[in-house]
Amino acid sequence: KNLEDGKKALDDARSQLDSAQEELNSIEAPQLYVLARNTNVGYVSFENDTAIVLAISTVFPVFFFLVAALVCNTTMSRMVNEERGKIGTLKALGFATKEIRLIYILYAGSSSLLGCFFGFFVGSYAIPTIIWEVYKILYGFAPLNVLFSVPLLLISLVVSLVCSVGVTLVSCNKMLKETPASLIRPRDLLGGNRSLLERIPLLKNCLGFFGKISIRNTFKYKSRLVMMILGIAGCTALLITGFGIDDSISGIVDEQFNKIMSYDYILSLKNPIDDEEAEEFKDDSSFEIKNMLFLYEETLTIEKNGVTKQINLNVPSSDNISDFIFLKDNEREIPIPQKGEAVISRAIADAFGIKVGDTVNLTSSSMKQFNFKIADICDNHVSNYIYVSKATYSAQNAGVCLYNRICANVKEDSDLHAVAAESASHENVIALGINSDTRKSLDDMLSCLNLIVYLVCICAGALAFIVIYNLTNLNISERIREIATLKVLGFKKSESALYVFRETAIQSMAGILFGIPLGILLHSFVMAQIKIDFVSFDTVIHTSSFIISAILTVVFLVFVDIILYRKIEKINPAEALKSVE
Repeated sequence: KNLEDGKKALDDARSQLDSAQEELNSIEAPQLYVLARNTNVGYVSFENDTAIVLAISTVFPVFFFLVAALVCNTTMSRMVNEERGKIGTLKALGFATKEIRLIYILYAGSSSLLGCFFGFFVGSYAIPTIIWEVYKILYGFAPLNVLFSVPLLLISLVVSLVCSVGVTLVSCNKMLKETPASLIRPRDLLGGNRSLLERIPLLKNCLGFFGKISIRNTFKYKSRLVMMILGIAGCTALLITGFGIDDSISGIVDEQFNKIMSYDYILSLKNPIDDEEAEEFKDDSSFEIKNMLFLYEETLTIEKNGVTKQINLNVPSSDNISDFIFLKDNEREIPIPQKGEAVISRAIADAFGIKVGDTVNLTSSSMKQFNFKIADICDNHVSNYIYVSKATYSAQNAGVCLYNRICANVKEDSDLHAVAAESASHENVIALGINSDTRKSLDDMLSCLNLIVYLVCICAGALAFIVIYNLTNLNISERIREIATLKVLGFKKSESALYVFRETAIQSMAGILFGIPLGILLHSFVMAQIKIDFVSFDTVIHTSSFIISAILTVVFLVFVDIILYRKIEKINPAEALKSVE
């Protein structure tokens, strides 16, 4: 009896196992998707932001090292020239030239060492921390790990010492070649020769006395003129680059989601549908939907010279897709390609050197091969796409074309989110994407760019301030007796100040004009360094950015002039004119 009970229990268990196996066999095989981190919007956005900072960081040091070298050159040359009487006295008292030289080398070297170490540690910690604190609003996933690069410190130190100590050595050696008697006497000032501009008849007749004097003084010291033009040009170029980055990157949101992807929302389907089912879905949809476009979308891979990238194949149900996806090349509309042809997005075409007329080979996840002849190249900024007609896809896929995406536009004055939610409630819909929400998310992510623009403006302002203040202050110090003479002759304070500031203004205007093409080249270089999969940018600078950059440069100039105006105002004519005695 126990044996029979055991056999019965075993048969029941086998029956249950067979039923379970039948249920298991009836389950459809799941679709597996392997997604790289580059498909994650957050990662792509973070890579985008860091690429921008990296591109800017490759440009900034060049400008500031150049300006630092010019400032050190002017400052140390001025210091040695101002103390020529002291140097002559020390030589007359019997001090060796190496001892006199050592005084100025130690001064220049110690200043460079202190400035280099202070700037290195503050720059390595403060600026990255400020940027990261702002980025933490969006990317607060980890603390900032501040690194201090020893090679960078050594490079900065060497450049600083060469700029300061090297210039000091040259100036001292030149000064020490003179006799003590010539050094103790005041240095002869350079005369103002006629400039080339004064020889132009039309311009010569327009220039008054002060205009001619200003032009002559402007070209009197060639090194200072070059330094002023380079400094102001660098300031203008940095501003244009900063505003240009904002123009190039922030503009892609409007371009992508207003002009190119102009549908209101998109649905992803769990099970692909055919034309008949598509019509049924359309009939069952809300009456508030204006129109629909059915798409088949599949991620393919393209490979060339060992480089592999992903590209989205889009097959629309109709050739009239301009209300949903606007294929264009700048402002030229591109129609859906004919049978056997395709339209590919510009970023992927540039990456692989694809041109109109070329044939591209694509591979699906199931290793199926697709071959399309490129009929045109379209603009696109987010992700990579290739568009083919339904006839083209059917010819290479055994006549089968099912749809797994639905683009929809709602009627005016309709509640977009309510209509989209109603569509998403369909049993075959697994995902919903609303264009306006995607755009808002990207706008929020790109808002961090404002920090980059502000940082560039601050650095450009510091650059302009250092150059203009240093050279204008040097100009005033060397011409105290000249300015004092003007005051004795009855010139007003404003007229005396304009006598000096007019030259600075001329040099600054020349710097701005030179900085505009430099800014265009610099902006193009920075944008060329920003290479990110799935995101492409236009190299665009709006006219307003040029105007604002020029105005800000003038504002920096006026700010420095206001500060130095008080120095001119405090010049005592009696003391200045008897200073030589």
